[in-house]
Amino acid sequence: MKTLITVTHKDRNNRNFERTHLKPEKMSKSSIVIIISALLLVVFSIQNAGNVELNLFFWKVNGSLALMLILVFLLGAITGYFVRMASELRRNKMDTNTATVDKTTADS
Repeated sequence: MKTLITVTHKDRNNRNFERTHLKPEKMSKSSIVIIISALLLVVFSIQNAGNVELNLFFWKVNGSLALMLILVFLLGAITGYFVRMASELRRNKMDTNTATVDKTTADS
């Protein structure tokens, strides 16, 4: 959200006049992290621009080393995310079952 600031100034003839300015916003921490990460990604891509061949079973893929590493990183991050979500779902299901057992026991 942008904030308007009104500032009163005096001109050469000592008359007051007002100017309205937009107050600059501070960058959020997440924006700073994203910008730094993007810059590091650019530097990484430039330094690892060589072509490599990836062999997996009967597939052969040629591409940039930087692109391969980024894809493998993203694949690992996505896999980790799904494993974490499955673990949390399992834990929530166990908590719900425990609460139901406790409630049944309390009713008896």
